[in-house]
Amino acid sequence: MWVRPEDVLLANALWATERANPYFVMQRRKGHGGGGLTSLLIGTLDNVLDSKVKLPAPFRILLQLANSDVSYVISSASSFKEIESDWEWLTKYLLETLSNIDSDDDIKDFVKAKIESLVANCEPDEDTSTIEQETSKFKSASNRFHRLFNMPEQDKLVNYYSCSYWKGRVPRQGWLYLSVNHLCFYSFLMGKEARLVIRWTDVTSLERTNSVLLPDGIKVTTRDGEFCFSLLLHPTETFGLMEQLANLAMRQLLSQEGFEQDKSLPILTKNQGKTMKKVPTLKRDLDARAQSEYYRNLFRLPVEEKLDGHCECTLWSPHNKAHVWGTLYCSPNFLCFNSKIRQLLSVVVPMREITLVEKVDTSALIPNALHITTRSKANFLFASLRDRDYLTHLISDFLAKTPEPKYMSAIIPNALQITTCTYFKRTTNYSQKKYPMLCTSLLGQRDIGGEWELAGREQKPKKKTEFQPPLTQVFSSTPTDQITAKETVKEHLWRLHLAEYGRGVCMYRTVKTHELILKGIPDNLRAEIWLIFSGAINEIETHPGYYVSLVEQCEGKSSLAFDEIERDLHRSLPEHPAFQSDVGIGALRRVLTAYAWRNPSIGYCQAMNIVASVLLLYCTEEQAFWLLVAVCERLLPDYYNTKVVGALVDQGVFEDLTRDHLPELYDHLKDLGILNMISLSWFLTLFLSVMPFVCAVNIIDCFFYDGAKVLFQIALACLDANRTKLLSIEDDGEAMTILGAYLDHVTNRDSSIPATTMSVNNRSLGIPSPGFSTSVDVSNLILESYQKFGFITAENIESMRNTQRLKVVQGLEDSMRRNAVRSIGAESSDFDQKELEQLYAVFKTGHIQARNRGFSEVKDSTSWQQQYIDLYGFEPLFVTLTNWGKCEIADTLARRAFKVIAGDDSDLITFKGLVWGLGTICKGDVQHRLRFMYRMHIAPAITDDLEDSDGIDTCSEVTEDEQGAGVGASEPTGIPKTQKDVLVPDEATVSSSLKSRESIDRMLRSDEGNRDAVELPRMTQEQFIHLWKTMYSLFRELPNEQQMYQAIATVGNILLKLGDFAHDRNLMTDNKSAEETAQSLDSSLSERLVECAPTPSESGASSQALGPGSTGLIDSLWSISFEQFLASMLTEPYLVHYFEEQVDVIERLKRLKTEGISSFSAANTTNE
Repeated sequence: MWVRPEDVLLANALWATERANPYFVMQRRKGHGGGGLTSLLIGTLDNVLDSKVKLPAPFRILLQLANSDVSYVISSASSFKEIESDWEWLTKYLLETLSNIDSDDDIKDFVKAKIESLVANCEPDEDTSTIEQETSKFKSASNRFHRLFNMPEQDKLVNYYSCSYWKGRVPRQGWLYLSVNHLCFYSFLMGKEARLVIRWTDVTSLERTNSVLLPDGIKVTTRDGEFCFSLLLHPTETFGLMEQLANLAMRQLLSQEGFEQDKSLPILTKNQGKTMKKVPTLKRDLDARAQSEYYRNLFRLPVEEKLDGHCECTLWSPHNKAHVWGTLYCSPNFLCFNSKIRQLLSVVVPMREITLVEKVDTSALIPNALHITTRSKANFLFASLRDRDYLTHLISDFLAKTPEPKYMSAIIPNALQITTCTYFKRTTNYSQKKYPMLCTSLLGQRDIGGEWELAGREQKPKKKTEFQPPLTQVFSSTPTDQITAKETVKEHLWRLHLAEYGRGVCMYRTVKTHELILKGIPDNLRAEIWLIFSGAINEIETHPGYYVSLVEQCEGKSSLAFDEIERDLHRSLPEHPAFQSDVGIGALRRVLTAYAWRNPSIGYCQAMNIVASVLLLYCTEEQAFWLLVAVCERLLPDYYNTKVVGALVDQGVFEDLTRDHLPELYDHLKDLGILNMISLSWFLTLFLSVMPFVCAVNIIDCFFYDGAKVLFQIALACLDANRTKLLSIEDDGEAMTILGAYLDHVTNRDSSIPATTMSVNNRSLGIPSPGFSTSVDVSNLILESYQKFGFITAENIESMRNTQRLKVVQGLEDSMRRNAVRSIGAESSDFDQKELEQLYAVFKTGHIQARNRGFSEVKDSTSWQQQYIDLYGFEPLFVTLTNWGKCEIADTLARRAFKVIAGDDSDLITFKGLVWGLGTICKGDVQHRLRFMYRMHIAPAITDDLEDSDGIDTCSEVTEDEQGAGVGASEPTGIPKTQKDVLVPDEATVSSSLKSRESIDRMLRSDEGNRDAVELPRMTQEQFIHLWKTMYSLFRELPNEQQMYQAIATVGNILLKLGDFAHDRNLMTDNKSAEETAQSLDSSLSERLVECAPTPSESGASSQALGPGSTGLIDSLWSISFEQFLASMLTEPYLVHYFEEQVDVIERLKRLKTEGISSFSAANTTNE
């Protein structure tokens, strides 16, 4: 690679000269490919100092003039092949020109100008460089990473850290490289190399350690063992990045969307006067993802919202007349504030609500203040902003891009006022398509409805569908004058609170808000409060008419999810009169089918019907739909899918919390296994299935406000309340009875449901059964859970989820791998069980890569039978595991082998097909391998190759090659007789057993009933030529290359004569039937084999009986059968031995994992 010329004073220090001429010197750095103590010391020094300082590349070219003490580096490279190409360019294009220049100064100026022009041509354009330019230090580390571990360019390096790896009992100082798909470590100390490669998809556990031997250490666990790293300079940052990359890999294993670099990230703060820290692009991207996820979870924002930045400031709190310190977050659609003191004060201001942004004159009390007014006349005063001008400009940019809702047109017709007297134009020709968040799938899932326009609120559906209001209003049997006094008081307190702190999404959220939530929300305000604190209000506002359109689209459609919904409709809260009628059932059907249509990856999962039915009691259909979206996609992600991974992860989190906070109870219950049983049903239904629903709705109130942490708090409080009883039992059934009875008798004394309707359905309505004296009010249960376990934060839960997700996903993968191996069976394949398991792991990686490449037929799947790999995933396995993949045409052979396995009508292969194909090539017996080789050279496998072929040798040309090989191999004087005997089994034994027709017939009959037992078409002359070219490529550079060429020449002559014989028979007159002709061919096969087989002395001169093949043209009547090919190949012991050789699959897969596919490519060898 050309570099801008740099001065070098000591040209030979630590460098060895490889080539030289009067003007240029090619040098190699000592310690790279050399020997001796000096090279060891320099190599160790380079490894230890690598990336701390900018170290030179292993190879370089200097401009070195005879009369000058200063040299100039003009090229550097990491491989000899690259530096050699630059050297050849210099000698070809500059050397002659320089010899005609007399002055050394002129030579120096000419060369420097020439090199600088080459560098300028190689540098990226100005537009691309503004997107992101890595530092030269990081680029050097990235090049070193790809070179050391033979990683493909697609596997980008994220970051690298200095650390020690404990290999056995000895720490090895080196460098830890973290890429998108791999964790790698490399160390080189005093000539000893340590190399480690771990795929993120293989990681089962990540732990922080802190001991005497492992201070600030990290322990990585895989199925193969534990790997410990210590002496990290930035342990927290390193562990956080490793955890993030491992969880990205787990999401890929779950068939979710993989990692894709966010190209828009650098543009968000472009040209805003902010100086960005020099961080690698992918590292910055991952940091931004983590911060955006935290931001969305904190304020319950839509999943596509991206955090642009945050800063420290104060917010004026009008209710207590004080400035509250906290953090201001800004994103394209929201401006949010959260106090430093937890739950003291928080605010969410959507950009669509802002009408005025005003700079306030600076004073001692409110320095650098910014005043914001919303459409609802709410005012927010932010002060102590360090960069107020930048923030104002950023908000203005976002406001200018925010679409104007129709209801704002009457208030602010054309402009949005900023106090600088500048007006930012709104989009007056607004249409719903311009909403940035308006799309058919918010989670990046596949399009479910094709192209369709959303129906606006004013548009009428063709078929009038009557959407229902909250079902408690339709089926309420409670007269207005019978509403309880407590309900009236709660409603009054809430209305006073909303009047003081604001109403709607922009309200001030304070400690008093939380206190009111704990006491329960009044029924007539429940829908509004749920929508605000869950964030569903934002999606309703930005997606007008979306629910109506979904209902219209899925009307009359049928699917498996719809059938499951129909079966569960009448099981959804059947005790409530609303779901005993068609009105409630119809509303529930529309909500569930609309969600299944919107999100087919989830579709429908049991427990969704129970949650949706309770939401419909207090909300309209559209509100219930968006609340269901919030629960399934944001508040409880991965809960409601075919694998219920989210619920399984939270099972593990609940166990860890019980162990940490109720250790005595955990030790007693862990062997009974009831913690897993109770958490799954409790969490999936939000306690609705185990508790009277009028009590569970109070828990849902807190759930929408505080998130999933509430579920863990309530569960721990239930266990703690029954601690004494649970410690005294020894049976899991008895434990479940105790907890079930406790939850059945939770009451809600504030319920507005009249007592006259409670006699039959005590369990559902929260009234204790006669004779059961112990009961607890749900408000007291919630309050107790906050008092005892309120210190558990959402951040704690998320951190524990990351740890548990690795275990859960890997457990599911182990189960799927065992099912795949068990289904195929070691008895029915050529691989043993361990080989099948490791092969499945590599296959799954190829499946993920095929899906990430966007292959249309590779869809998300939950069963191993539905997983496929494409040609790009098959090629590395073919090159790695097969001896056929070592030749120079390995890519061509891989393509043909893939076609044989996949068939003519598919571009994908399953794991079962992969096992059959590779098992045949690597471990099959000789006739199966030869049959596979034969199939690789007939249609359809070879069709594409024939079409793309530049030219085909005729049989005469092939014969000439064989003659040359035969002459050279007729007398193998270069190989001792003893070596020949070692390379080949007993020749006499092989010949006597295989040359007989009866033995061949037995082999062919043994294939009956097998997958290979398909009658193969005859091979044409053109296909035979391709087959023989393949044979010569396979045997090149083998130890017994000459003997192999002699053997293949002999067999080739036999087959050419057999093909000529078929040509002659095809030209016979039609006085014989086809059956008679076939019989005569078969009867003469053995005779022809003996007659055509040349003796060693004849192998080089048997061209006189070639027949029509010597004409130099492709003969369309020439052909051979597979039986003839097999019988001829079995006559040569060398060929039999080659095709019987077994492959150590475990060792090769291990090498592929640690060294990469490039280590298997003969063409990749370089002189380093």
